[in-house]
Amino acid sequence: MGTDWPVVAAAWLLLLCATTLLTAGTLYGDAVALGGLRAAMAAGLLTVLLVAVVGSLDGIAQVIGSVGRESPWRVELPFPPLEGAVNFLGGLGSALQGRPIEFDYWHSTHLLFWPSHLVITEFPFFSFLFADLHAHVIAIPLELTFIALALGLVLGGKDVAPAIRREVAVHLALGETGEAADTRG
Repeated sequence: MGTDWPVVAAAWLLLLCATTLLTAGTLYGDAVALGGLRAAMAAGLLTVLLVAVVGSLDGIAQVIGSVGRESPWRVELPFPPLEGAVNFLGGLGSALQGRPIEFDYWHSTHLLFWPSHLVITEFPFFSFLFADLHAHVIAIPLELTFIALALGLVLGGKDVAPAIRREVAVHLALGETGEAADTRG
């Protein structure tokens, strides 16, 4: 009996959509819980945007650099962020006239360099966009839920023993979310 590929593809897409929505929903819930009632909605939406969509600021830096290279009045300043902003404003006219912006999408997924190899640093939007449904993607909403539960223990667990609260706080501070495997090979 052969594989029913349309069913497999549909299941893949449903799982990908569910993972994406669970990630966004968990991020929103975490931010709402930490942001208080007044700023809850803005904090939640901003968190979803920054983590699940923007992820890496390298893409923004690439767009600013590409538009800045089109500037007719290239300036060199001792403060690189100011130099980039001035050149970006200078090249904005060319970009608005429809000149293509250079963008290397794959560069943003390879930002960390170890002495012996390149480390892939995919941000969630990359994985969602390219249907990169690996275990590390499926784990994102689970890890975010763990972080929310741990923060709940640290910040609001009055009935929890202080020693447990301290230990959970240390694990949170170290970024430990249960993903202990070294995948660098």
